[in-house]
Amino acid sequence: MGVGNKGQAVALDIMLVCICVSIFAVGIWSVSLGGKAPSSEAMRSRQDYVKSMLITALYTTPEPGDLRYEAKSMSDLIAMYLTDPEKMDITIIKAKMKEARVGESLKEKVLGGNAEWFLYAQSDPHDKKFCIHGKSGSDEIEDCPGGIVGAESSTAAVAEIVYPTTGTSGIFVKMPIFLIIKWS
Repeated sequence: MGVGNKGQAVALDIMLVCICVSIFAVGIWSVSLGGKAPSSEAMRSRQDYVKSMLITALYTTPEPGDLRYEAKSMSDLIAMYLTDPEKMDITIIKAKMKEARVGESLKEKVLGGNAEWFLYAQSDPHDKKFCIHGKSGSDEIEDCPGGIVGAESSTAAVAEIVYPTTGTSGIFVKMPIFLIIKWS
């Protein structure tokens, strides 16, 4: 280069070094995560979303109107159902889950709008206490089809509810409550 181009040559060298360092950093980042950096970030985002949706749904307080349940959260209603299913009808839980607007939230989050959600309590692999199901963009809530929860691509979150056993024994049981989102 000519005598008057020293500043341009230095600037070009600095730009080339920055580009090489950036390419090297991105290469190391993608290799260290098994080449799945963007997909692992999406999975982490989905996991956080499902966990916050589960917590929001469990702490949703039903709208006023029915004096028996207006001061109770969804987790309270589920605990009442788990304590005595004969006194607490599952249709009340389904009706109150509509107020949590899980399907509406999924419609805003999911491209294509074909996601499904499953909310269930299960003490062991063969004993589901209850299982309800809904779809994105819909406020219809039904029992899980065939009592089966399954998906090829899904994200799950779990929280535990503590509820008393029937009677006045003073014994409490912890029950895991699962929310699974089956992505489209």
